[in-house]
Amino acid sequence: MHDSEGVAMKPLALFVGIVLWSAGCAFGDLVVSRGDEMHIWLDGAVGPSFQVTFGYHSIDLPDWTLPSTTMGDDLWFDQPGTYDLSQDPQFAGFLSYATNGITDLVGLLFFDQQDLRLGFHLGESIWLGGFPDLGQSVITGCRINVKHITPASNGYRLTIQMEYLGVPEPASALLAGAAMSAVRSTRRRKVPLIGS
Repeated sequence: MHDSEGVAMKPLALFVGIVLWSAGCAFGDLVVSRGDEMHIWLDGAVGPSFQVTFGYHSIDLPDWTLPSTTMGDDLWFDQPGTYDLSQDPQFAGFLSYATNGITDLVGLLFFDQQDLRLGFHLGESIWLGGFPDLGQSVITGCRINVKHITPASNGYRLTIQMEYLGVPEPASALLAGAAMSAVRSTRRRKVPLIGS
């Protein structure tokens, strides 16, 4: 590869990266992070409809979630599907903790049709898919994927996963642009014949 080709490749990588990042800014609905897929046993629960709320725990009140961060109060589901939480009134409060750069605890509460409450809390990186959190991303939305609701002998089993939508960080877009331009330049490179 001649130096002139290497120099030409850098502006192309920058251009492609900026275009990709701008597209992410324009659309704002790219999945930028996924939490772990969680398999949850709701022992003694009565279905088929369930509610899940989740929010950040207070250090002062570790058994309660902070009301300003608790999402899902109006979300009931009875079948697998994707449920958008981006318009939840507490989304901004949740997001302020999800992007603060500190590892926090997220609490979950499941309610069944008879108001049976089952809850637990875990480190946020399990739900966010980023460590310590999503502070490096511009988050524009959140949704919960309910993958399975299965009746069992004494309750239900659920499989859920959180997804976070937003704009990819500029470094990722630039890296993708560099990769795309590198592939393009290797296709165009001519190999000299031996002995000519």
